[in-house]
Formats: sequence, C-alpha cells, structure tokens
Amino acid sequence: MYLASAVAQNPDSLENILRSGTEKERALAAYQLGMQLRYADTDKAIRFLETASINTTDADIQAKASFQLGAVYYQIGNFPASKEKYLQALQQFNMLGNRKSVAETEQALGAVYLIQGNLALAAEKYLSALRYFETVKESASLVAIYNALGSLYAKQNNFTLSIEYTQKAIQIYEQSSNRMQALVGYENIGNAYMTTKNYAKAAEYFNKTLTAYT
Repeated sequence: MYLASAVAQNPDSLENILRSGTEKERALAAYQLGMQLRYADTDKAIRFLETASINTTDADIQAKASFQLGAVYYQIGNFPASKEKYLQALQQFNMLGNRKSVAETEQALGAVYLIQGNLALAAEKYLSALRYFETVKESASLVAIYNALGSLYAKQNNFTLSIEYTQKAIQIYEQSSNRMQALVGYENIGNAYMTTKNYAKAAEYFNKTLTAYT
C-alpha cells in the first residue's frame, strides 16, 4: 500500500522536501521515509509515519500512514498498538469509500485478533475481507485468508470448516503449480481428519503429501 508519487526518491531529497515542501509534499516525504525504514529502523519508521499521519489534512495519506503504522507495530510484536492503528485506518478507509483498502485492513486486523486469541473477532474480520476478495478474485489475498480461516477453525475444533477453507487454499495452489504450499495444506487436512478419527481420509491426504514430494 504505497503512495506512488513518493516512490523512488532517495532519502536526501525526501529530507529536503520535509524542510521546504508544501504540506502534502512533506506528508508524502515523511510517509516514504517511513516506508524505506520500516525494516531497517522501526523507531524512525514509526516517527516518520506518525508525522505523515498527523501533519496533513489529506485523508488518503492519513489512512495509508495509519495502515503502515499498524503493519510496523505488528512486525515488532506490539499487537495492541497494531490493532489501534489498523482500527484507525479502517475507519479512515471507510470514510474514503476505498473498499479494497477496507478489505486489506480487515484482513490485517484478523491476523492481529488471531494472535491475541480473539477468534470470534478474527473470523469476523477475515470473513468480511473474504467477501470482497472473492468478488474481485484476487488469488494472493484469497489463499492467505483461506489458510488463516483453516487455522482459526482448527483452533476452535471446527474441523469441518477448517478442512473446507484449507481445501479452497489448496485448489488455488494446485492451479498455480505451487506444490510446496499445496503439500502443507494436504498435511493440515490429514491432521484434521486424524483428530476426527477419519483415518481413511487422513491416509488419503497424507498420501497426497508423499506424492507432492516426488
């Protein structure tokens, strides 16, 4: 979730813009500096993204900065702060009417709630995001959400739904020839069937796992 007009500028030129640019230019420069530093120096990344979020009246920049702050906080394991920023971004994207970004933020919130053990809210956010991505048929997001729901329902001992969503992910993997990811899915389904004592189906999927290795 980048802002294209700020992409590909070097840090020195962005620092100059921070000192002498217009309000929007300064916000874009702060945003891009935050993006450039999000893995190398998370403290500075947070400061720049906060600057981009606060020191502008541009609603699009504010929303994208809030989202990226949620991502950085998630990256460093500060899940309460991550949730706060994602919820802020969700409200902002809803006000902008940006349905794709709303779905991406719901997916991110689902991951936070899952880690925090709030499985009901995690499912709610994942399923809401899923409705959008199924409509636009965005495979990468679909497979991520299907896998997440498969894991979530397994935690709830709802193995019927766990298998259903994992199978949906596997179908996408098989279509894209991603054998290694399909292998993981076969194993997860095999384990789910073992838990429910359906040994014949478990053997079927464990055999698929063996076939995927060859």
